[in-house]
Amino acid sequence: MQLWRPVSSAIRPPAAMHQVRAVSLSSYVAVASQLGIDGNGLLAAAQIRRSDLEDGEAWLPAGAVMGLLERSAEVSGCDSFGIRMAQGRSFASRGPVSLLLQHLETVGEVVDASILFRRNFGDVAFVALAQEKDVALIHIDLIPPYNTPHAADLAIATGYLTLVGASNGRWAPEAVHFTHQAPKDRVPFEKFFGVPLEFGSSFNGLSCSSESLRIPLPLADRAMASNARRLLEYETLPAERATMSDHTRHSIGLMLASGHATLEDVAANLNQNGRSLQRNLEIEGDTFGDLLNQVRRGLAQQYLAGSTQPIIEISDILGYTAPTSFSRWFLGEFGSSPKDWRAAQLKTAAGLAAPWHV
Repeated sequence: MQLWRPVSSAIRPPAAMHQVRAVSLSSYVAVASQLGIDGNGLLAAAQIRRSDLEDGEAWLPAGAVMGLLERSAEVSGCDSFGIRMAQGRSFASRGPVSLLLQHLETVGEVVDASILFRRNFGDVAFVALAQEKDVALIHIDLIPPYNTPHAADLAIATGYLTLVGASNGRWAPEAVHFTHQAPKDRVPFEKFFGVPLEFGSSFNGLSCSSESLRIPLPLADRAMASNARRLLEYETLPAERATMSDHTRHSIGLMLASGHATLEDVAANLNQNGRSLQRNLEIEGDTFGDLLNQVRRGLAQQYLAGSTQPIIEISDILGYTAPTSFSRWFLGEFGSSPKDWRAAQLKTAAGLAAPWHV
């Protein structure tokens, strides 16, 4: 049974409109044409002019872009729309930041620079690196509500192209991870990445050995990298629209499974102390506890309805030390046990799901 389906309506951005680079849609018209859908009409419906795509460094409303991807996937019936968009991209399409990335010393430095200069790609993308023993997890994600399946696929594929391109093919991940369930047609994913794929994963992104992050880049040049970094630091970017609440939600989501999603740990991840983070959240009308619960609610629903993972594993992902604690919390939040809630969702999906056609 296929539970991963595109949303049917456009994503409505919050009042403080987040933005992304127009380059994210650089191959949109071509992909739409290949799939036999009216790309120009869908652009117009999303209130994006085709001329807006001519300057890849221009900024577009993130809600309009992500909604366009999901709507286009739905209209075309293509469950690999985000991956097909990435097929028309190259390392150079990352824009000016690619000049820095290709001249760094190692793959690990490329990951670090991608984290540092994430705003050069847009307001809604996040990159994070977690290392445990010999394994490195490169998280590549989008803040809610923009982390929809096809948008996430495009972000992951772009991150993959960045690391492979900067290393001139010397580096490759050991696996690619997606939180959504497997599409009906996996072939486009398999051809694009050429490495094992894990659907229904606990995170979006790439995994590799920690050792592989030390692979040297063929065009490494400290002087060139220093010059490129200086130019990027002087680049004028629009005011950031991602709020502290957005950053906090994302950090909580990344740190839950490790058991380190406490106020102090999340604050440290955001280069603050706990008191400062609480104060900044209060200015935005939020509290850390409320955001922690929001993230847990969203992830619990996502994993129970959209994956076949055992409840004990979902409990671990949400940071609970015992499944009984998770079940008590879930009952209080949703009025039923995780098992009964999942069964109800499966029953609803069986009655409403329509078959996919690619």
